[in-house]
Amino acid sequence: MPGGMGGSVDSSVYLVISGGTTIIKADGDGADSNGNVTMTDGVLIVEGPTNGGNGALDYDGTWEQSGGTLLALGTQDMAMTPSESSSQYSLGLFLHNTESGSVTIQKDDTTLFSYTPSKSYNHIAVSSPELSDNASISILLGGTIEGDAVNNYVANSTVSNAETLGTYTLTSSVTSLSQDGEVAQTMGMGGRFGGGGEPPR
Repeated sequence: MPGGMGGSVDSSVYLVISGGTTIIKADGDGADSNGNVTMTDGVLIVEGPTNGGNGALDYDGTWEQSGGTLLALGTQDMAMTPSESSSQYSLGLFLHNTESGSVTIQKDDTTLFSYTPSKSYNHIAVSSPELSDNASISILLGGTIEGDAVNNYVANSTVSNAETLGTYTLTSSVTSLSQDGEVAQTMGMGGRFGGGGEPPR
């Protein structure tokens, strides 16, 4: 069930991310809680499954994002983002095609970070302290990445010869879009796509 939309929430269990760098590579659900999730600091990278039925992010209650850097790469059909009640902004992006290779996040032409996954993906969820209302966020794929890498994560990276997937304006605490910028109809606080399971193309 989408977060906050009728799932059986177990309030006795929860996931808290408050610092450090955590990288999850999952064949099933990635960052998973039958209750709530809170992220206040640190870096969380999730490489989710490449087939349907599971998601990079999966929670039954709420995902409150108030700090830290989140990047979740996975499939579209179970895609979730942090909750709309989060104080930090997030972007969820449904891609037209399944991609592989490096992902770079930029704000107003300033590179925030890059990550090179080992798996393919067609949905990207990202949250960062630099994301804010009306911010212009660009998603770049591939290219040559320079900087100090920690398990393929590079903060403040320098990127050349990358393909710009698109540039998107954040309009709310959770902005869910298709690759061409169309608003993705969502249901639930987690930002899952509704309306038959396919994002706008």
